[in-house]
Amino acid sequence: MARVRQAKLNTILPGVSWNQIEPQQGKFDFTVLDGVIQGARSRNMRLVLLWFGSWKNSLSGYAPTG
Repeated sequence: MARVRQAKLNTILPGVSWNQIEPQQGKFDFTVLDGVIQGARSRNMRLVLLWFGSWKNSLSGYAPTG
């Protein structure tokens, strides 16, 4: 994010997949997502999450595995 800010840009587009949020069925971990949000806020940057929930390009490759 620091390099993006140095380039005078104000928006980042990080990818988030369901497996990052729910690595095991019923067990949620928002640590990575919370870190991205806090990093953007601390640098006064805009954040656009690229959410890969269940379908991408007509293939179900990002759905939870368990």
